[in-house]
Amino acid sequence: MDEGRSLCPRPGDRDRRPVGYDKGRIDRRFAVALIAALWAAPAAAQDAVRAPQPITVPSGLDIALADVIMDSGAGIARFRFLSSALSGGDEAATFSDVIDDLTWLCDSVVVPALELQEWTGQQVVLSVSDRPTEFGIYDPQVTQFFQPFRVADGACRWEDF
Repeated sequence: MDEGRSLCPRPGDRDRRPVGYDKGRIDRRFAVALIAALWAAPAAAQDAVRAPQPITVPSGLDIALADVIMDSGAGIARFRFLSSALSGGDEAATFSDVIDDLTWLCDSVVVPALELQEWTGQQVVLSVSDRPTEFGIYDPQVTQFFQPFRVADGACRWEDF
């Protein structure tokens, strides 16, 4: 994968909502394999793996892996997730509702995937948003939560920005 290259849909793509969003479930082992496939996919094959891949999390919220961005120069791995539970006004999930799931995703899915890829960076940033966004571009219409972690001894440690 090209470093710093996002796998999420870009503005101008024909369909802003990826095909297969909110359909099906995958388990943790498949999620790890999927992340490895996203990592290793040549640029021409990345279109086939762009659709967000749902992952079953402890809270039961609908969360799907949408994007993986690796920056080996900075030692940061970014894992971007989508959850329709973040939209919906007063009934929307809050940061408190998703933080335990983000921690679980980091420990149970991200760290094993990083180990499989022999990633040497130590910082991981997980984000979850209610719809796809362009990386690095602020959109006030999007609900988005971020949590940085430091990977140490095979586990995620909560970091503050």
